[in-house]
Amino acid sequence: MNIFQHGIKKTFSIAALLCASVSSACYAAETVSTNQTMWDEWKNNPGFTEALDELGIDYNNLINPAYASTYDVQNVNNPLFWLNRTLKVYGEAEQGRYQIPVTEVHGNGTNRTTNGGRNNYFLTHTWGVKGENVTLRLGDVPQNVSCYAAVDPNYEGIVGPANELILNANGDTTYTFSQNALLIVGCQDKTKKMENIDTFVSVDIVNGGTYHPLFIFGMNDRAEWRQQAQATTPSGYHFMFDGRTRFVASQAIAQNSATKNIEQTLRQSLLRTITYDKVDGLDGSSWLHQPSRGLLFVSYQSCCWANSGQGLIGVGGDSSIPETPSWLDWHEYGHQFQMGWSWSDQGEVTVNLYSIAACYTTLGDTDFKNCHSNEGFYGFGWDQQAIGTLLKSGHTWNFAKEDLFRRASFFGEIMTSWPQLYPALSKAYREVNQNDPTLVNSSQKKIDWFTLNASKIAGVNLNQYFQQWNIPLSAEAIAAINALNLPQPKKVAKTFTGSLNGSSPITIEVPAEDNTVNIAFVTNTPKAGPTSLVWVEDGETPLYAQVVDSRNRTFIVKLRGQNSHGGCNIHSVNTAVNCNSGTSAYLRIAYKAEDNPLLPQGSYTGVLHLIANDWHNTDWTANVNVDLSIVK
Repeated sequence: MNIFQHGIKKTFSIAALLCASVSSACYAAETVSTNQTMWDEWKNNPGFTEALDELGIDYNNLINPAYASTYDVQNVNNPLFWLNRTLKVYGEAEQGRYQIPVTEVHGNGTNRTTNGGRNNYFLTHTWGVKGENVTLRLGDVPQNVSCYAAVDPNYEGIVGPANELILNANGDTTYTFSQNALLIVGCQDKTKKMENIDTFVSVDIVNGGTYHPLFIFGMNDRAEWRQQAQATTPSGYHFMFDGRTRFVASQAIAQNSATKNIEQTLRQSLLRTITYDKVDGLDGSSWLHQPSRGLLFVSYQSCCWANSGQGLIGVGGDSSIPETPSWLDWHEYGHQFQMGWSWSDQGEVTVNLYSIAACYTTLGDTDFKNCHSNEGFYGFGWDQQAIGTLLKSGHTWNFAKEDLFRRASFFGEIMTSWPQLYPALSKAYREVNQNDPTLVNSSQKKIDWFTLNASKIAGVNLNQYFQQWNIPLSAEAIAAINALNLPQPKKVAKTFTGSLNGSSPITIEVPAEDNTVNIAFVTNTPKAGPTSLVWVEDGETPLYAQVVDSRNRTFIVKLRGQNSHGGCNIHSVNTAVNCNSGTSAYLRIAYKAEDNPLLPQGSYTGVLHLIANDWHNTDWTANVNVDLSIVK
């Protein structure tokens, strides 16, 4: 098979990169209805109520069938999927019973996703001392699944599990502690295609051991954290779980964090992993594109590293657990999600693609210096046509000689220009890696493959962009991209701005210059609005933008857009029809509270990023940025 004939054919992905939380009018995705009664037993649990608040969800909305598609518990890119799993795992844990999810054999997982490895083991409340026995009783175990008990041998410097013992299906097993440690239990599916995905094995700890507290996101509340954090535990450490990551912190660090909002920390960690899954196109659409069901294991005892063997991460260094994450957290988590398309010597470069995504879905449309202040990022921002801006400037970079952060902006500019590109590209890479890995088994092949498929997905010829970065494309790759007969990226002529405050509509005039008398407005992703012009269409156009509140909770708000020319009638935002009584385009944007019933009360900021194009002067384009300040 020829590398230049293999890859993405579709031009957009259904995965929404920019919607990291459950939110109002979240970029509509195909979903199945939620079981409206599944949450009933938890509705009076303070930990569950507080977790919903962290996610920006009102319980009455959660159980309302009208919002089933937004609050879809079967959507792996929805935090409710992971919250529901957590409640099933630990719902009876105080009585010594756990429902352990079946995860993936390490090698199968890394080969499938090309991500780092994951940890298969879930925390229990059972602490044992060296030489002590505990009895575990398993229920039914699916075919091709094996379950194990183990311990983590070192909480100061976390490593992989030790003293693993296979457990008897439908029977009892005696486990002897090789050292003082917390018991952990995991079940692995040995099949390549995860035939037992999202099944559970019942594990009872019948006798032995000492109770050890855990803090579980969705079950324990902030008042419990204040008590736990100041209490002395059998281990001298504190263990937390957010649904996908387990954490360890020393007694001293926990005590210093007793007044912190640990739920905010855990919520942001959970949403970060979902954001990274979306970057990687892990949307659950097939066995190949399933997010890992295994866990990350994070230590607040050491810094600053990531080991992909067992999903291990060190983000310590402070005397307490931070409520608001930083580049450190985003970066080290990112290493666990990096994919094999990253060519040689770019390990510390492409990881920052994930940090960029995390910053946006945490802090919103902030000055990028609030994400990272390194001068290598100077000039980088949330430009919806970043590629066109660079091409317009004519500036060139020597990719091989630039620092890590400047090189990361190369990948970041592609992300901000086409939010749907990396999810689709990542899916294509997994497919080629499964079907014919010889097509991407060298650095040059990966560069060529990346450029060809990025061009296909974006629908433009990216040869010039790569050339301005002095990235070495082969002659064959350049020819293959040119043979696609794709248009060149448009060079951004200028940027228009405006501010929308509250429910007062805003109008932005875009003058007709350079023979642009048929200007209309589009977005760079179908998740935010129309992506192409129409000659004439009546009505208001729904537009979607991310906003963030003071707690770093992100939501997608629905806006209304219209366009008119001169003194003529008002049409849809992407209508380009002529007007005989004037030529300027007038963009109108409005926010209506009734369009956003799921948005909690509060104050929000963000930016609506639009693109101005002209029907006839197809080489012309401009950015239009509408600053949003919304109070509900």
